[in-house]
Amino acid sequence: MVKFSILFDPDKYYLTARMFEETVKNKEILEKVCDFWVGGTRASSKDISFWLKKLKEYGFEERFLFPAKPSHAFSGKYAKYILRPELLNRTPSLNNPIVHLFTKMGKAATMVLYPSEPPFKLDFGYLILGPESSVGKFTGAAKICDEYALERIKKYVKANEKCHGIYIESGSGAKVSITQRSNLLKKAREVVPSNKVVYGGGGIKSIGEVLFLMELGIHPVIGTHFEKNPKDIYNFAREVYKRA
Repeated sequence: MVKFSILFDPDKYYLTARMFEETVKNKEILEKVCDFWVGGTRASSKDISFWLKKLKEYGFEERFLFPAKPSHAFSGKYAKYILRPELLNRTPSLNNPIVHLFTKMGKAATMVLYPSEPPFKLDFGYLILGPESSVGKFTGAAKICDEYALERIKKYVKANEKCHGIYIESGSGAKVSITQRSNLLKKAREVVPSNKVVYGGGGIKSIGEVLFLMELGIHPVIGTHFEKNPKDIYNFAREVYKRA
């Protein structure tokens, strides 16, 4: 079954606290249709650890660390899974090579800190479709076409046969939904082996978009919409569960 991911951003404590309250309140149904990511571009490892630890204390099993900096690896002790992204964007931006270095250092840090499993270390290709969002600016992303995106995805999957999958993101808080790139998502799902996950995130605001992505075999990732509308966490989960 394709699930959707709830992304908790420790950079926004009050909004994340509201999301967490709704998540705990609806734990039984959410665990059937969701997994739970924690990560933020500006957050400290202490802040990330706080929310991963709370998820663990409340008995949520599917806890994912989504690191943005090498220091975030220290939060992995509270996660069941550590997502280890490899940025697939290549641009002349000054930020771009810095982020590539960060991901390599982060991967090395997880190997040193956690030589055995769990936490399970999941490598994936991370593709950001444009510079409009905060994560786009942070990584120095440039707007890319479907052909370039597919070329990068194919190259990564071929070179990393044991990878967890691909994450295609229009950006955190993006104004344009990832569903607007449905042709790219369909083709990505075709070229990525069926035993690997294809995540899609950015700008998702409705249950219709979530169900549309799931029909394509894409695993939606939602953060900003739930920060603004925490009650929708249950509403989305209920609709997904009804169609399971």
